[in-house]
Amino acid sequence: MSPSLRLVRASFAFADRRPILDAVDLHLTPGWTGLVGPNGAGKTTLLRILAGELPCAGVHREPADLRVHRLHQRLDAPEADVLAFAAAWDKRALRLQSRLDLDPTGMDRWPTLSPGERRRWQVAAARWLEPDVLLLDEPGNHLDRQARDALLDALSGFRGI
Repeated sequence: MSPSLRLVRASFAFADRRPILDAVDLHLTPGWTGLVGPNGAGKTTLLRILAGELPCAGVHREPADLRVHRLHQRLDAPEADVLAFAAAWDKRALRLQSRLDLDPTGMDRWPTLSPGERRRWQVAAARWLEPDVLLLDEPGNHLDRQARDALLDALSGFRGI
């Protein structure tokens, strides 16, 4: 059976606020899906729900142990998965680092890395983790064309949701 992530009549609202989701049905299967909407429409909240970061009835994962990873918009500091990937010496990690021209000795220079370099580290770390579902929150923000091309290259070959 192919993995899937599903919302069935899912509703969500922050306390004392209007609903962001109201009886939403959504079915995600392997392949790329884009989510477009104006700022403040709830795109990030939906990704957080799909990632299991916010409680919401009606979220169904098939299989139940589906591995979901979300790349956050914020790039201020490297997250634990990026640091683990930078420190890894297995063949897959070294191959990804080489393919994306990443220097693992440069983690202490994170504040001086461009947004594109930081995003490449995030995507490479996510690919190294091999999630079934990869959720990217505004992945192209603040990236120039070269950085967007590198991002697409880093994502090529991903066969999950």
